[in-house]
Amino acid sequence: MITQNLKSGLSYFPLPIVFLFNRALRRIMKKEGDASLAIILNAITMIYSEEGYFVKVNELFYEDISANLFDQDMEEVVRVIELAVKFDMFDKRMFEEHDILTSADIQRQFLFCTRRRVDSTIDARYSLLDESEMTDVAKVKDANSRRNNRRKQNSVLEESGLAVTNKPMTVTDLPMTVTEKAMTVTDLQQIKENQTKENQTKENIPPHTPPRGRVEGFEDDIFLNQPIDIPTEEEFMRGTPSSTTLEIPGRSSTSKRKVWTPEDIDRLVAPNDGVARNLDLLRENLALFRVVPAEQYAIICKSNYGAIGHAVWSAFGDLRNGRSKIKFPGKFLLSKMV
Repeated sequence: MITQNLKSGLSYFPLPIVFLFNRALRRIMKKEGDASLAIILNAITMIYSEEGYFVKVNELFYEDISANLFDQDMEEVVRVIELAVKFDMFDKRMFEEHDILTSADIQRQFLFCTRRRVDSTIDARYSLLDESEMTDVAKVKDANSRRNNRRKQNSVLEESGLAVTNKPMTVTDLPMTVTEKAMTVTDLQQIKENQTKENQTKENIPPHTPPRGRVEGFEDDIFLNQPIDIPTEEEFMRGTPSSTTLEIPGRSSTSKRKVWTPEDIDRLVAPNDGVARNLDLLRENLALFRVVPAEQYAIICKSNYGAIGHAVWSAFGDLRNGRSKIKFPGKFLLSKMV
């Protein structure tokens, strides 16, 4: 019987559209019949619902799967699972050494789905991901933590009447406590100043305007030769054509384009126009695939700040399926939005 481990398992998992066209799966179905598809789907479901990224393979595991099916006995389940391991749908070394079913893609998906959990980790004995991928996940978790802390701080400020307004505040207007822990007047004034600086920074971010230019098709081995026209902030705000130099008041005539940083990307704010978006998830995906900040900015603008239903989301699916073959994920995503 398949049950969900509420401590570590997932309540749902995505299934790529190309799953049914997997060459290994087709070979198994040719050999064992269409029922083998149900067996493999049951195995994947047990992986995600139990530990989240692996499942122990034993007699009880095979019995549970056969019990969920009408006509397949345990011997047939064993044959299909062993074929799936043989054809690399699951990692062969982990199956032989530790009697578990897992794969690098399953572990990668688990970490992505649990990126907001504080304690989601992969046992070092079973890990199939390289150090760089684990570092990327740690960075995403850290960014989420910082963002959540800012939101909590803003919420506390609003509840305590410290939200930034045009009305000047005096020391006597400030409440002496914001949370259960007592705070001094100096602490409250410092929080107010930090909030004011953050709001002023957000006001300087250019409004939503898709960048001009396009990527001329794509092939993995020629991505570096494809131009990406990323306008400067001043070009967006003034609506001027893209150029190598631009006359900007207060700067020299040889001013160069803005160099985007991760902090700039984190400060971008979607326009309040009623469009359904998920800008936070878009930023997390871009960071996970190590897209450079300049390309992140172009992708965010071209996707209308992560509009739901935009082509960028299906492009992420293509990117995950071909992760090992695509060397320049940022340019790949831009090519899908031409």
